[in-house]
Amino acid sequence: MQRVSHEAASTALGAIRAGGLFTVLDVDEDQFEAACNQFVQYDDQTITLVDHLSSVLADSKDASHVFTFDTDDFQTLGFDTVPDDIDS
Repeated sequence: MQRVSHEAASTALGAIRAGGLFTVLDVDEDQFEAACNQFVQYDDQTITLVDHLSSVLADSKDASHVFTFDTDDFQTLGFDTVPDDIDS
């Protein structure tokens, strides 16, 4: 996949939010602290704090797959990634 324009990304985001297939999760202090600790632990990687936080939230919901275009980051964190890990 390649990056698209802001307009196309905004349109896609609107469709995703309206579709009801995704759940927005609130972050509590313990989850934020866990993400910060994980960020420090992976000091040999270029994984962002936001991706670490997403990882902590996914773990809290026992998710095995993560929808992302940062496939290498989430695979490093132990997740299968969508769309890359889905067979055609």
